[in-house]
Amino acid sequence: MQLPNMPAPVSFTPMPFQVQPQSGLNLAMGRVLNGQVLAKTGNQMTLRLGNNVLQAEGNLPVDVGAQFQVQVKGKDSQGTLNLQLLRAQSFTPMTEDDLMSTMAAMKLPVTEKNVTLAKGMLENGIPLTSENLKEFNEAFSQLPKTLSTDMQSASFLKMSSLPFTPQNITTLSNFITTHPLIGAQLFEVQQEFRKLTGGKSGRVSREMVEILSAASGLLGEYIIDGKSKPRAKNSKASKNMARQVGIEMLGPGWGSEDEWDLLKMLAAVRGKLSQEEMSEEEAALMKLLALMGQLEENIAAQQLINGAKKSNEAPYYYMQVPLRLDEREVTAEVKIYYTTDYYNEKKVDEDNARLEFSVVTEHLGALYFQVEIVHGIIYMDVGTGSEEVCAFVERYVPALMENLKRIPYAPGKTRCYVKEDDPLVSFTEAAGEFEKMERVNISG
Repeated sequence: MQLPNMPAPVSFTPMPFQVQPQSGLNLAMGRVLNGQVLAKTGNQMTLRLGNNVLQAEGNLPVDVGAQFQVQVKGKDSQGTLNLQLLRAQSFTPMTEDDLMSTMAAMKLPVTEKNVTLAKGMLENGIPLTSENLKEFNEAFSQLPKTLSTDMQSASFLKMSSLPFTPQNITTLSNFITTHPLIGAQLFEVQQEFRKLTGGKSGRVSREMVEILSAASGLLGEYIIDGKSKPRAKNSKASKNMARQVGIEMLGPGWGSEDEWDLLKMLAAVRGKLSQEEMSEEEAALMKLLALMGQLEENIAAQQLINGAKKSNEAPYYYMQVPLRLDEREVTAEVKIYYTTDYYNEKKVDEDNARLEFSVVTEHLGALYFQVEIVHGIIYMDVGTGSEEVCAFVERYVPALMENLKRIPYAPGKTRCYVKEDDPLVSFTEAAGEFEKMERVNISG
């Protein structure tokens, strides 16, 4: 079993075969090496041993993709090295029978419901333990309805150390499924407020008219409008929206406002509306209550996203900012990246920051912005949905850079590119489909 031009043949014990190591491979006596089978056809194999890829002829008792560990035991008079297989991990396709056997060995009830839950947990990276399975089972049994995103939402809560409740699972599931945008929601609720307080007299009580009118005006304060509102008022609105969705601090003054509490206001109005005697307008009332509930749930979902203990390398805050753009109510979705200090406090440095935001416009479609602030200099990338829009945006880059001079940062480079349509916010990274998963057999 000789390979051509092999200066240092190697044989494995108990199944001998020979390889041609490359220069730099340390094969001293007693040396322990880690390797992997890259390819195998009959007795011909390609192995990675250390940092070297080499060819071998023989029959190492592991499959392609398997990882192994060997130790150099000796060398004969011809220079053939004897290696002893210490440990091997062989990966084979996972089957439902494997899962059921594992559950039985763990003394978990092997029911159809439990097997389905276990599959979902594994696909979303949740360890299969009796405690986890019990917790998921209890929570899912209390869900008012079943959505395809329930497992993804539950896994996000579990992995983010958030309260693992049926209500939170439903809140996130609805958010992932419907992707609500707060700009349109605020506008719709405002419109329904005005409908109920207008028209024929006596539709609602005088007290309710005053409450709805005040609430409508308050909702309008959250909308940023560059044409009709001064910068200070828009800044205040964005700060209060950040506080509403659970963003702790975005620099001096951010998150410190305590004038408006949108969720409390909506809950108070809903409570008052539910006491109104409006038999003739019941449909309108039910629609308004449903719209307000959806708005509250959107805010609650953003609070959960921002309350998550993110383990990824670039954690971020997420918020939706309602805008009035060309007389249309739109929503900018914003990601603001933060760092943590020695005390695990979240920090956003004004002079060295990174943020991303996207907005859907009437004529240009979706626009996606990546902004880097480095030592007070702004660098911006603008993503568009097509080459035509990209070319159009590039013609206006000088005007954009001129506008950036209004804020206390120096404009840097700006470029435009075509970007694929993908969500700004990601939840759990799926571990993969169960049918494509592999089980590992550890021997040695």
